[in-house]
Amino acid sequence: MRGTVSVAALLLLTTAALPSESPSDLFVDGNRAYREERFAEAVALYEQARACGVEGGALYYNLGNAYFRTGDIGRAMANYERARRFIPRDADLRANLDFLKGRTLDRAMVPAEFPLLQLLGGLAAFLTWREWLILAEIGYAIFLLAAGAYLLRPSLRARTRAPLQAAAVLLVLLLLLFGRALQDQVYMRRASVLPGEIAVRSGPGTSFTEEFSLHQGTVLRMEREAEGWAFVSITPDLKGWLPSEALEEI
Repeated sequence: MRGTVSVAALLLLTTAALPSESPSDLFVDGNRAYREERFAEAVALYEQARACGVEGGALYYNLGNAYFRTGDIGRAMANYERARRFIPRDADLRANLDFLKGRTLDRAMVPAEFPLLQLLGGLAAFLTWREWLILAEIGYAIFLLAAGAYLLRPSLRARTRAPLQAAAVLLVLLLLLFGRALQDQVYMRRASVLPGEIAVRSGPGTSFTEEFSLHQGTVLRMEREAEGWAFVSITPDLKGWLPSEALEEI
């Protein structure tokens, strides 16, 4: 597993003031505790910083590392996934995520997407949804310029038709990637399983039938919640209920 991010990455964080100790001090103290292998203390310090408004890739990445060192795979996975919303291209983060996913006992249950959708998802995950939005806006501006040249200069339509078509294709692709990133990073509710092993039940309660089991670190989709239970899905066929306290929402 890769180590903590540089303290300079704290500049990426959004902070709120604390009366006694500032969030930046908590972050620095957490890094110090981690370097000195006081991992439980590092978790507590990072969580305090998070509780007072700190948010960003640096915090979630370091918190994931600290949870991993304490043996809490479920919360480590949840925080790595949170960090991916801010620093999706970070090589250390991607390496740690791949490492954890490779150790997840339920990895064979997660179906592979169709190749085209898998490619789209991989490309969408390369940037944050905000970065894709900026690119989509640039693509839209390029399309408007090409359309304007095509419509306003009839004598040049033969020469501007190909650029206009290329601009339209580019805009559609950018909109698809923006939409996929927005769905994955904002609208889709996901969570990580916390217990070492837990039964997924047919209804929201311990009296319902056990359908199958899941293990810590598995990332699943949360469909809805009711009376302290969450209806979750791994695949369209693998669905059921888990106690909400057994999940760490991402």
